[in-house]
Amino acid sequence: MSTDAIPSCECSRYDDFANVPMGFDGDDERFFATVVRILDHGGSQWWLYLSRCDRCRQHWMIAQDERIFDEYLLKRLGVSEAESIQLNRKWPTDFMRYEDVLRELGKRCRFPIWMDLNESPLAYTIKEIREVNPALSLAEAASLVGLDRAQLAKLKY
Repeated sequence: MSTDAIPSCECSRYDDFANVPMGFDGDDERFFATVVRILDHGGSQWWLYLSRCDRCRQHWMIAQDERIFDEYLLKRLGVSEAESIQLNRKWPTDFMRYEDVLRELGKRCRFPIWMDLNESPLAYTIKEIREVNPALSLAEAASLVGLDRAQLAKLKY
């Protein structure tokens, strides 16, 4: 495919670690117009995949969170890192736990306002991240999804 047919890419707009909101101002549409998924991590890391820009050939490790923040978390990869993933299934440790994805997005994004806490993915997400990390307290897990103690008390957990 000729690169002339591919729109210019957005890769240079983003830092080595960045986030792209889903459905906000078209940033995700512009980014993913040239960045395509090439390999899913799979298994228990259902949120994680490797992508490459068809225009500039930049590789990205992407963690997709559609439960809490509706954001893509990006890590720019070098050629050797991308090859290690593709050839040996050796992934960088960033984003390997969903807890870490939520923690990073919590630093970068505003938490959503839930109209009905119990009609949300909050309880399931808290339970899931605590199953992976039993040392994480209930309050710590709740803070990763933006809940304070009063909101946690209202959540049917």
